Amino acid sequence: MPTTNNDTRWTSKFAMVNDILNLQEPYEIYINLSVSGKGMQVKDKTKLEECRLSDDEWEELREIHALLHPFWLLTMKMQGNIVNRNRDDPSNSFETTVHSEHDSEPPRE
Repeated sequence: MPTTNNDTRWTSKFAMVNDILNLQEPYEIYINLSVSGKGMQVKDKTKLEECRLSDDEWEELREIHALLHPFWLLTMKMQGNIVNRNRDDPSNSFETTVHSEHDSEPPRE
């Protein structure tokens, strides 16, 4: 399930962008199958088609991700005691699902 916005934590915005980038392929497949199928009314297909992101919008998300990623890494490093404590918890999978265009190494000091 994609992360939702949380006004008190900027990292939720990074997480939302990260999630949609990780879900780009299934997102596109869902829209393509839905609008090409016969089970959906035309008005609903039109609404769904309006939700399709353009290539420029996908690129903008990648740029936002690239901008926020170093700050997210630094935040995770500063919260090291929390991240390390939760690292062995299988329900804490966010760190392993960071969109793959970026190096997962923390910034060097």
